Amino acid sequence: MSLAMTISFHGGSGKNSLNNLHTYPGDIKILDTTGVTLDELRGFTLGPGGNLYVVVGHKGSDSNILSFTPPASGSNQYTNGKPFVSPQSSLSHPFALVFAGSSLFVSNQDTNKITQYDAKTGSYLGDFADGFQELRGITASSKHLYAADEKGGKKGTGELTWYDLPSGNSQKKASCAGQVDVIDPVHIVHDGNHCLYIGSESQNAVCWLDTHSGKDPQQLTLPKGGPTIDDTGGLAIVSDGGSTYLFVASRKGMQVNQYTLDTSKTPPTLSNGTVSVSGLKDNPEFVSALGMSGAVSG
Repeated sequence: MSLAMTISFHGGSGKNSLNNLHTYPGDIKILDTTGVTLDELRGFTLGPGGNLYVVVGHKGSDSNILSFTPPASGSNQYTNGKPFVSPQSSLSHPFALVFAGSSLFVSNQDTNKITQYDAKTGSYLGDFADGFQELRGITASSKHLYAADEKGGKKGTGELTWYDLPSGNSQKKASCAGQVDVIDPVHIVHDGNHCLYIGSESQNAVCWLDTHSGKDPQQLTLPKGGPTIDDTGGLAIVSDGGSTYLFVASRKGMQVNQYTLDTSKTPPTLSNGTVSVSGLKDNPEFVSALGMSGAVSG
């Protein structure tokens, strides 16, 4: 299967740093840089009005969430970039973002807080959850917000926590609905039903959790002879042509792997491992089949 994948990179000021979103094949930069500073981009997603929302993960006052308008006919570039949220102390070194209900939620690495904003206006509603050790990825279902704490839990080796979502765009302190230990969770994606896929960075692996089962996460077995993962990065699940695929960014491998995902089995199985994008100049962070119906990423 040939599918366009959009990738954010570690970025920064290094010789090979990439500070834009690139779509492959073609290595196409899709963000117009007019009037905005792009540095250390992380999570990105389509949101209200079809706009593209992008995390600028640089530390301190440069931290931001930018919004871009959709490309004009015949163009690949999202334009009219501008800050979407107002700077405040809790927004620092942001990592992931997700729209859920009437709110936008952002995870912040330096403050270890999940900040909440009005999805339409970007107005700051407050800190939704805090107390993490090393907050990383977030994702959401229709009822819950999920957060990966890379060094959380009693053992300090990682924890996944989920919270009841507030009604409307009301802001209230998060109500914890569940927790489970996972080793070094960083990226997480919800499949749209009741299962989570979790990137375990140090294990070079992807784990699967059925949130309805009450059981611990299970590590998925990579197919023999297929590409391995070196430092698990962003994840994307894509259904196309009757098949479902899992894409995994291999940060130190400088590539994105693709596996056929069979969700009819418990746990799901991976097969037909191939390299979807290779030879990247910078470490890939988040990956997405941007704009494709039914695709999810984190």
